[in-house]
Amino acid sequence: MEQRGGRRAGEGRRRRVAARSRAVGATIGVALVLVAVASTVTLGGPLEMADGEYEVCAPLPRHAHAAYGVNLPSGRTADVTIASVAPVAPVGITVRSAHLITYPDDHHRLMLDAYPPVEQLPDLWPTAVGAIGATVPAGDVVDLVVELEATGDEASLDGVEIVYTADGRTYVTQSHVAVTLRTAGCV
Repeated sequence: MEQRGGRRAGEGRRRRVAARSRAVGATIGVALVLVAVASTVTLGGPLEMADGEYEVCAPLPRHAHAAYGVNLPSGRTADVTIASVAPVAPVGITVRSAHLITYPDDHHRLMLDAYPPVEQLPDLWPTAVGAIGATVPAGDVVDLVVELEATGDEASLDGVEIVYTADGRTYVTQSHVAVTLRTAGCV
């Protein structure tokens, strides 16, 4: 008789544990749905960068203080406001500042130069504005110029992450151009 009662008690405990597990699972599922619905950051958006990974390599010490150009898509139908710019997977490198430059249609675009990029952009650099909080008008040809500073004999990052707003929504996108700076030269 005790064995039966023990078995029944054990079955009762298993049922209560199973019921609690289902309740906890349902609560977690509801919480995840609420977090997803409440989240205001969307991937991509009007500044979604082209797919593909590219790498730019430059010698140190010439580019120890570098200007890294991120070509922003120009076919936008909405104004965008830059909220933040951060390095992706930085090693021995720091982002010091970010600026926006508006280009005339026939002007070459910046990839990498010494900072400030007055050699490549002598006519445009004086018109650059701080990127954080700045609005990029729809359709304008604009680049983000990121000031980088290397802190060792080799430095790298896998691009930059840009958080911005457009049409009342917040988006995040990432450039797909990695930068490597080396004293030993590039291969």
